[in-house]
Order: sequence, then structure tokens, then C-alpha cells
Amino acid sequence: MQTTITQGINEYFVALRERQIGAIAVVSALVVGVLDFLIGYELSLTILYIAPVSLAAWYGGGRRMGIAVACACAGLWLATDLTAGHPYTRAGFVYWNAAVHLGFFLAISLLVSTLRSRLDAESRLARTDALTGLANARAIRDAADSVFELCQRLGLPVAIAFIDLDHFKLVNDRFGHAEGDRALVMVSSVLRGCLRRTDLVGRLGGDEFVLILPNTSCEQAQSVLAKVHDRLQTSARTHGWPLGFSIGVSVHPDPPADSTGAIQMADALAYEAKHSGKNRIVLREAPPLEPPVGAERRRPDIVDDDSDMWYHA
Repeated sequence: MQTTITQGINEYFVALRERQIGAIAVVSALVVGVLDFLIGYELSLTILYIAPVSLAAWYGGGRRMGIAVACACAGLWLATDLTAGHPYTRAGFVYWNAAVHLGFFLAISLLVSTLRSRLDAESRLARTDALTGLANARAIRDAADSVFELCQRLGLPVAIAFIDLDHFKLVNDRFGHAEGDRALVMVSSVLRGCLRRTDLVGRLGGDEFVLILPNTSCEQAQSVLAKVHDRLQTSARTHGWPLGFSIGVSVHPDPPADSTGAIQMADALAYEAKHSGKNRIVLREAPPLEPPVGAERRRPDIVDDDSDMWYHA
């Protein structure tokens, strides 16, 4: 419910920004139209109309805003040209010129909006794993820093899970690399299906995945990762892949602002799981941070005598 409300708020503000950009572009076009009327038809200001058209096409959230402003600019040009008393030998020439201006403005709008969409797509690809569609290493680490900083401010726990596939090389050797790619896609699909919309999942490269679970305690992390491990095993058996899943989980009831140490701790726990039998979960709670000298904690220390937990498959 909270995620739905947050998504609705985000969509509202995006729509509000697009309307504001559209209003600014229209006002800019009106200013150019007034200048065009005051200067008269002897000096063309057509090039100035490019600014509001480009503004709407780049920041308006799609092609429709740019096309609408392009049509408005063409209409303004026609209105100013008609009221300026521009003489034509044929009455229809003014409308032909208006159509040419409209085509020019539409071409500018489509070029700018296409460039923006291409740049956005390239930006997404630079932060997305091409095979699985998950966030890549760079994107997930940046997101982890943001999540940790936010949870530290709000006093919320964070869990990080590091997943390393066991016997993945055997799958590649026995079934081929195409089947290995299918296994990685299967893992990404299972992870997406097990997590909340507020959780983050990424592929660090090869057969390594990482999960970031904000507002997640030890008990909740235990439940979620047990479900994840069970579904991964079930899917692997269904496909006939001899895969196991070594998972290291670090839970941070008092998270630091920097996620680097937390990710390294989860990585070390996954290594521990892999070299102590494989296909298991090692979950450990990080010790609370020491408060600055003279500072008071925002909440009582969380004490858990069973902070080092093992779950065997």
C-alpha cells in the first residue's frame, strides 16, 4: 500500500513538472510571437521559435508536448504574419508558408525528442545488465549508498544478501553457455518474484547477485532468504541444472551511511557459505555502530544472542 502511494505521488510530480514545462514553453512562444508582431514581417524571427519547441520536446516527457508547442508556434507565426499586413501576390501563399513553418517546427521537435529518448536509453543501458535486465554493479552500488543513507536517517535496519551460484561452470560445460545464460535469467526472474517493490536486486557479474532489503530485520531477512533459496533450488531442479546457491546475508540494525563495508561483509559470508559445504545460507547481524562522542542513540541497542545463524539446504 505504501509503495503504491509513493508511486502515485512520484507520478503526480512528474506530470506536474511536464505541465509546468509545457506552460513555460507556451509562454516563451507567446513572447516570441509578440516580438515577431512588433518587429514586423520584414525581419524574420522564425529561428527564435526553435527555443520553446526544443524546451517542450526535451523536458516535456515525450513527443506530444513538443508536437503541441510546434503547432502552437506555427499558429502564432501565421497570426502575426496575417496581422502584420504582409502583402502576398497570392492569398494562399501565407498558408503555404505557415505549413512550411509547421513542418520545420515539427522536424525540430521530433529530432530533439528522439535525441532525448536515445540518451535516456543509453543511460539505462549503462546501468543495466544486458542479459538479465537487472541493475549492474555500478548501479546497484550507487543505489545501496542511497538506501543506507536514507535508512540511517530514519533509523531503519537494512539487510544485504550476496548470492553465489554453486557448480555454475558445470552447467556451462555440460549444457553449453546458452543454457548457462538461461540459468542466470531464471535466477533473476526468481529474485524479482520473491522481493518487495521497495527491495533492490542486481547482478554484480558472472554468477554473483546482490539483494538490498531496506527496513528488514534479522527475522524478516531469515524468512525472505529462506523463501528465495527454496524457490531457486526448485527452479534449478525443474530445469535439470545441478546448481546450488550459497548465500551470505549481513543485517545492519544500525546501518552506516556508506554501504561498501556492508556489501563486503555479505560477500565474505557468501564465501564462508561456499567453502563450508555450499548450497546454504549464512546470516549474521552486524554490531551496532559506536555513536560519536557525546551523542545519544536514536533507539536502544538491538541485542541478539543468536546473531550468527546457519540455514542448511
